[in-house]
Amino acid sequence: MAIKTRHYSNKFNRGEIDPLAIARDDVTKVASSGSLMENFMPLRLGPMTYRPGTEHLDESAGLARHLPFIAATDDTALVELTTTIMRIWVNDALITRTGVTTTFTNGSFNTDLSGWTDADGAASSSVWISGGALGLTGNESTSASRWQTLTTQTGAEHGFRITIQRAPVIVQIGTSGAGSYDIFNGELKPGTHCLAFTPGSNITVTLSNFKKYIALVLDVSFDSTGVLTLPTEYSLGQLDTIRYTQSADTMFLAAKDNKPMVIERRGIKSWSIVNYIFKDGPFNAINDTSTTIASSSFSGEVTLTASTNYFMSTDVGTLIKSVSSGQTVTAIVTAQDTGTNSIRVFGVGDSRVFNYGITGLTGTTTVITLQRSTDDATWSDFVTWTGVDRSSTVTDSQDNITYYYRLWCKTGDFSTGPVGLVLVYDKGAVEGVCRISQYVSPTSVFAQVITDFGGTAATRDWYRGTWSNTNNKYPTAVALYEGRLWWAGKNSSWGSVSDAYYSFDSSIEGASAAISLTIGFGPVDNVSWLMPLNRLLMGIASDELSIRSNSFGEVLSRTNANIRGGSSQGTAPIDPVKMNSRAFFVQRSKQKIYQLQYTIEQDIHDALDTTILNPSICSPGIKRIAITMQPETRLYVLLTDGSLRVYLIDQTEDVAAWSRVTLPAAIVWDITVLPGATEDEVYLQVIRPTGAYLEKFALFSESKGGTISKTFDGLVQYTSPGTTLTGLAHLEGLQVGVWADGQYRQNVTVSGGSVTVSASWTNVVAGLRYTADYITSKITRFVDYSVATYDKRVVNTGFILKDYWPGSLKVGPDSSTLEAFPTTEDGTTVVATATLSEYDEPPFPFNGTTESDPRIHLQANNPCTILAMTYGIEEHSDPTDPQGGRS
Repeated sequence: MAIKTRHYSNKFNRGEIDPLAIARDDVTKVASSGSLMENFMPLRLGPMTYRPGTEHLDESAGLARHLPFIAATDDTALVELTTTIMRIWVNDALITRTGVTTTFTNGSFNTDLSGWTDADGAASSSVWISGGALGLTGNESTSASRWQTLTTQTGAEHGFRITIQRAPVIVQIGTSGAGSYDIFNGELKPGTHCLAFTPGSNITVTLSNFKKYIALVLDVSFDSTGVLTLPTEYSLGQLDTIRYTQSADTMFLAAKDNKPMVIERRGIKSWSIVNYIFKDGPFNAINDTSTTIASSSFSGEVTLTASTNYFMSTDVGTLIKSVSSGQTVTAIVTAQDTGTNSIRVFGVGDSRVFNYGITGLTGTTTVITLQRSTDDATWSDFVTWTGVDRSSTVTDSQDNITYYYRLWCKTGDFSTGPVGLVLVYDKGAVEGVCRISQYVSPTSVFAQVITDFGGTAATRDWYRGTWSNTNNKYPTAVALYEGRLWWAGKNSSWGSVSDAYYSFDSSIEGASAAISLTIGFGPVDNVSWLMPLNRLLMGIASDELSIRSNSFGEVLSRTNANIRGGSSQGTAPIDPVKMNSRAFFVQRSKQKIYQLQYTIEQDIHDALDTTILNPSICSPGIKRIAITMQPETRLYVLLTDGSLRVYLIDQTEDVAAWSRVTLPAAIVWDITVLPGATEDEVYLQVIRPTGAYLEKFALFSESKGGTISKTFDGLVQYTSPGTTLTGLAHLEGLQVGVWADGQYRQNVTVSGGSVTVSASWTNVVAGLRYTADYITSKITRFVDYSVATYDKRVVNTGFILKDYWPGSLKVGPDSSTLEAFPTTEDGTTVVATATLSEYDEPPFPFNGTTESDPRIHLQANNPCTILAMTYGIEEHSDPTDPQGGRS
């Protein structure tokens, strides 16, 4: 028998590898890896540390999806979305309201508009709508308006709330009467808006609309005392499908089978959740059936009539674009600086003749001017009229030059009215757009005209909006890229007009025009995600595609954009995460995570498997991923069973290490990350026996022992609490550990939401204890040749530790034979009264057995960071012996 004793130092930044890989002693990364790393977290430089605990923040409103709202790295919030409400967390606390005595008279418009003063302009109207709403209909030049001055509780923060069903509604809040806006002035979209402000005197709230179609206000009020909530309309299954992107204080949301939504912030405590209003597209291809559609009017509130049964009740909200034969534009002028839309005149000779009509001029000094433009933007005067109504024709004699014409009442030219205007040109066409507002029958609906129609006659030339409830073709992904807002869903993607995130106007030309692309290959159901890297990437079930221009580095435009294939791993419908110029996504099996990295040789983003040495680490399946960049790059992976996996990444040091995180008495439902000053902050929604709660991982810098050590789960921190620790209802009936004034003190069971401790301390932390376990992989590489199948025995172990609470670490061959460190070191008895900043003692005996696969099991239950572990190997086999050295 050949007996040789060797000493070997272990490293821990290899993480955990799969049992299938343990025999690969030819692979360098397998050396010093572990077969289990749970609640220990590897560090980039080589150590592993007892993971940080989780801090209890507050109870959740229900199972939720949490979105990181990041206006700047030091200006963040956490948006909590449930199936019924949205709440906002700022600095780890929910935004709350304090009730005020200020109230509205008839803020719900239950039976009439009493309490609200009429300030309607000429030809505009504000009316009560049955069911309880304020209806406001303007005429483009004047507004429908109602206002109310309130007896105001001054010096108190007010939470003003308004619910809008149809928009736009201009809201003005000021201290100088009707129309004043020194506190707030804004055009609000359909949805719920909550605005915070502190008035110094009585306020007046003015509500108005200048559009020709009706806007509806359902309610105005002030929030009562409590947590700020806004209503949501997501199913539990849709919460997981939410995709989001953010521009400054606006966050755009897409979700499967749900209309696009927008979250807006107007201040730390002022938030809105509203519909994404698309006013000019995108549209499907032109109608190719025999069905015609006619409109009852050119503008305002109209009735659309179809020649066959076409409309459905689910069409409410759908856009319809109608193309007229010829161009007709109209307007009613009741104020200065307003008039008709333009007509486009082209051709030669008689083909350039158009008609005009003006009514309401007789007996007034109002002046109407016919203006023209070459770009539909910069106007010059052509003819002016006053005093007498008239109608006639105009021939401009400008052959082969395209001009735009409009009738306009310029600034200072209006005296009395109304004045009716019309231009008619039988050449060309006008594309009018409306939104269906109410279903009447299969052949009739009411609609709001957004862009005036050019004619009212029945026409086959119409387009249906792409996004609607009827065809259930709402986008399922969203991203910002190259100054455009991109949406994607089913087999298509759409890029907005450049720097106009709400516009898809197909009439705009040039480089800023909207972009519409169709995926022309592969099976397409839903687009899983969009990811802006150096190219815009799109994940579908079969491929990771790129939306690209014809030449590398060329900005996308309508004329050069195309979709190209890339990696063909296929994607799961789970948000990817970005790391510098790379991205991580979940493969369609939901068992693996791939890294997308651009390769110049292939000119694609290639997919690299992060689980190559541990293909089963993400079983039973992945639910969500999140990433931290500080203090080190870690990918946090939430699995469907409520446990976590963590992937440590450092390309410079070639570190790629997997580990596990399990929380006692809890499963994790959701995870998200916000940037922090020195360390990014990882938030968890956890489900405990007592309910669902929001918690967050403590910082690594807070989990080293010392005066405060946040190495418990669901922990609560106290300052001089006496002997009764309250606020522990979330851990009711469970045994918690107590760390106080730099020492681990005791265990105690929570009863009635509190515990009684044995002494009064100053700095106290209480929470659930957890154990961290590490088991080495097969020990083979302590020599240059393979000894994988030869007998050997671990005879001793030694450790270099940092931030070590004495007695927190045990070691042994397996979980049933773990032993504490020696109680006497260098002739001195170890007494646990303080965390040791350093520990570097001689090796001590290890109770190992001779076998071909000995393992070392480490277990910790308090702070410790293991820099290195040495172990002595007694080798009982000699590979040079022809008999294998067996004894």
